[in-house]
Amino acid sequence: MRDTPPAWDVVREVTALSSRHRLPIASHDDDTRQKVALMAEMGATISEFPVTLEAAEEAKRRGMHVVMGAPNALRGGSHSGNLSALDAIAAGLVDMLAADYHPAALLQAAYALVRRGALPLHAAVRLITQNVAEALGLRERGVIAERHYADFAFVEEGPLRPRVRGALRNGQFIYLDRTLAARRKHATHG
Repeated sequence: MRDTPPAWDVVREVTALSSRHRLPIASHDDDTRQKVALMAEMGATISEFPVTLEAAEEAKRRGMHVVMGAPNALRGGSHSGNLSALDAIAAGLVDMLAADYHPAALLQAAYALVRRGALPLHAAVRLITQNVAEALGLRERGVIAERHYADFAFVEEGPLRPRVRGALRNGQFIYLDRTLAARRKHATHG
């Protein structure tokens, strides 16, 4: 008699292959401690969008990185009635935010967390930069430091939402909006 459905055999094969190639494995929509345990046993190191507080707690207990949706954090709750990112952040369980279906929500959520007093700016930014890089094994990204990629976004906090004014990739400008371009031109040409 099987203790898991046949579909889990496929999951086991995929996670074993991923582990052999040293790829991070993420579980998704963990709803029970048992599912977290099963996924951790298969090599998952990331719990993406746990739907209950108990699942998020179990993931942290097992040393997994916990990811919540940036739209959930921005909105102040799950659109489907699942675990609120704000509640999970308040409990100290969240390591990262993911864009999910709305890429612009990453930066907006980080600033919303600061405005709500949920996190200081450095901790909110870490949820979308350094912690993500570490969880994915991207050791030369996510921080500004020697021997790291010099990827950087210039952000201006606006009355409605933050706005990206410019971006560096490996130390070179790859984007400048008109405002930052004018400031840069004025600074270099006086």
